[in-house]
Amino acid sequence: MLQQRCDANDLAACTSLSAVYASRHDRSRALPLANKACDGGVLEGCYNLGLLYMTEPPADDAKAVALFQRACEGGVPQACHDLGISYEKGRGVAADPARTVALFQRACTAGMIISCYDLGSVYSEGKLVARDEAKALGLFQQACTGGHLEGCYNLGVDYSMGDGVERDPVRAVELFDRACRGLVMAACYNQAVELLRPLSRSLKIPLAGSLLQRTRATPAQANLDASARRRNLRGAFEFHVPALRGVAPAAVHVALVDDVMTTGATLRECARVLRRAGIGRVDAWALARAPRQR
Repeated sequence: MLQQRCDANDLAACTSLSAVYASRHDRSRALPLANKACDGGVLEGCYNLGLLYMTEPPADDAKAVALFQRACEGGVPQACHDLGISYEKGRGVAADPARTVALFQRACTAGMIISCYDLGSVYSEGKLVARDEAKALGLFQQACTGGHLEGCYNLGVDYSMGDGVERDPVRAVELFDRACRGLVMAACYNQAVELLRPLSRSLKIPLAGSLLQRTRATPAQANLDASARRRNLRGAFEFHVPALRGVAPAAVHVALVDDVMTTGATLRECARVLRRAGIGRVDAWALARAPRQR
């Protein structure tokens, strides 16, 4: 038992037990265990402690940053990644784009595939540093090879549009298919996503195609009544925590978008999952609504 081993001063067990309680949002039990491990020199415990201060109320972003810094310097790549996000967002520390890039690069080099993807996004978006599609392409390729399916999706977008590479529609379709089969919803052809791309760029609102992921295939909704549609979708989606990139769920405002709303069952189920995950505000937008049957 982890508790018995922790009581016997096995600090690795304390670290693991802290992570278990943190996953249950039980801060009162997770915090002293992570603190014990960190005080004993277990840097993963310091990282876990930083996560608790960053994500669980009452938050202390400055303390979290100090703990991420300590763990990163000690060789914990996850801590370098989250420290990079802190510098990107200006949480607990002054925003520093150069520091963000350096930390993402360090974590990517250490094998953190999500850091390779995030660094690719930085170069692709051109918000923190000058846009460099060639670097973005290489990083998305690295992320995709490492199994990060959003990296495959973004790589597909590059091949589709010819950004940083010669346009190759066949390669783009292969990458979209791989990402779609891996339940990256934005990679499957989605009219709402395609319609939203220019709006996302114009309003500078991120398009979060992977915030929700399907957990199972569902029968087509077209021939189902409203009640059957709700039953059909129950439990079909789950919240994808890494898509928040370290931002506390309560601080996030999500707009769910449907191209044509019929009964609203899909929007309702997605909103239910997001609210249960702690998302602070959820809106539902529809580009059109099907006429109600009389």
